[in-house]
Order: sequence, then C-alpha cells, then structure tokens
Amino acid sequence: MARAEDLTLLLTTALLIKIVCSILVALIAIYAAEHLGPVWGGMIAGIPSTVGPAYIILAIDYGDAFVADSALASAAAMVATFLFPTAAALAARRVNPWFVLPITWAVWATAAVAVKAVTWTLPLAVGANLVVFIAAVAATHRIATEPVEVPAVVRRWYDLFLRAILAGCFVGFVTAASAVLGPTMAGILTMFPIVFSTLCVILLSRMGPHVAAATFANCIWPMLPLPLALGLVHMTAVPWGSAIALSLGLAICIGWNAALILWRHTRPAPAL
Repeated sequence: MARAEDLTLLLTTALLIKIVCSILVALIAIYAAEHLGPVWGGMIAGIPSTVGPAYIILAIDYGDAFVADSALASAAAMVATFLFPTAAALAARRVNPWFVLPITWAVWATAAVAVKAVTWTLPLAVGANLVVFIAAVAATHRIATEPVEVPAVVRRWYDLFLRAILAGCFVGFVTAASAVLGPTMAGILTMFPIVFSTLCVILLSRMGPHVAAATFANCIWPMLPLPLALGLVHMTAVPWGSAIALSLGLAICIGWNAALILWRHTRPAPAL
C-alpha cells in the first residue's frame, strides 16, 4: 500500500512539473513565432524541456537501474515524437485546420503502437531515430526554408490564461489515458508531444496554416540530440549514477541547441 501511495505521489508531482514546463515552453514558442518568426518559434518548441524534470523525479524515487531502462524506452519513443511535427508541417497547408491535430495524433499513436511492439536495443533505437530524422528533414526542408509572412495578431487580455489552460488540459488528457492503458503505454505516453499539440491548435487559429507549417518544420533539428542524450543516460546511469548520466544528457541537448542558435544568429531568418 505504501508503495502504491509513493507511486501516486510521484506521478502527481511529475504531472505538475510537466504542466508547468509545457505551459512555459508553449507560451515562449508562441511568443517567438509571433514576434521573431516561425524559425525561432520552431527552435524553442523543439527543445526537449519536459523530459528532464520527469527523469530527475524517477532518479530520486526509483534509482539508477530504473532510469537506465526508462531512458531506452524513451529513446525508442522518440521515433513517434519526430513524426508529430513532420505530419503537422505537411498537413497544416493541405487540409482543413480542424483536421490537422487529429491527423498528427493518429500518426503519433500509430507509431507509438509500432514502438511498443518492438524489443528495443540502444543501437536499434538510435538507428531508427536517425532514419526517421533524415526522412523528416527531407520531407519538410522546403517548408522550413520558404519565406513566410507573419500576420499581425490582435492580442486579448485573456490570451495568456487560455493558452495556459489549453496546455494543462493536454497534460491531463495524457495522464488519464496513461492510467487506463497501463504502465507500458504510460511510459510511451510520457513522450507525448504536449507542447506541439498546444502549438498546433493556437498557431493554426491565430496565425494561419503557413506560419504553423513553417514553425513545425523548424522544430525537427532541435530535437535531434534527445535520442542520443537518452541513449547516453541508458549507458551511464548504472555505472556512473543517475546524477552524472542526466547531467551528461542535458549537456548534449544544451550544447547542440546552443550551436543551432549561434548558427541561426549568423544567418538571416527566412521569415520575420
């Protein structure tokens, strides 16, 4: 009974942290898309900001071996996560805005079911992510590099509140689904793209399909280091401890995205 109560407390704490992180990242990404253009909005949205806090909680409560196993499952689940912004970028300019989010959810869910059916090793997970990443970049390259005119947006006093509520509702939906579907799918659902789902609804309704598509197309490159970072956590959590492993994984993500930002800073953005 005590173990069940501890697990409930852990999930509740992780949920609250993920809600806060998701809201902050979604709001910052939307602000960047509105003021700086879809390139910067996409870069911010693509930064893996909601995974780290969850793993810190897992490390404190469950130890190094649990973190190592979870990291491998999360690395495999990134295959599905890469497909979400790819599908959103391709669908945003081709279908009715009301259908974009259901399509992207269907793509992610189909990939997640396929991920669940495979017995993963680290080389297999990294290789699968690399193949999907290359395909995603190739499919969205034109969308990511085309100039896009950002429309003027009329801001209302309640916008911030509504955006925060929307992000929180997405997190609550994923948590409820996790409880119904069991622990295996719950692990995969922790990689559910909450921030991307929030962006999909708000960008399509406020800024139109072209800005939304360009923003999602620019999410893909910032996501690249996460499978590698999770793979490093998987390899080092037991021999070196979770603290060192998670720090190394964080360093990979920070270093990669800092390099991307520096590179973007030296080049003119395609849309402002």
